[in-house]
Amino acid sequence: MNHKSSDIVGTWKAERDSSVSITFKNNGDMIVRSKSAVNDKLSYKIVNDTVTVTYAPNDTETYGFVVEGDTLIFGEYYYTRVK
Repeated sequence: MNHKSSDIVGTWKAERDSSVSITFKNNGDMIVRSKSAVNDKLSYKIVNDTVTVTYAPNDTETYGFVVEGDTLIFGEYYYTRVK
């Protein structure tokens, strides 16, 4: 795993809605939590400056991402690292 990939591993809380968090595990699994649901069946793959998230077979989305210290810009949203 390259340095950039390992930067995203951890749990991040959405700045626009603190009930939303995303967790990137170092094994490629991803969990999204919100007030109404937990989706722990996701996976992700990083290629250069993009993350491709697999929601279901044949259902993927690709997002740009940047990690700057304790801030994750994921798609168009900002997240703060959870300590």
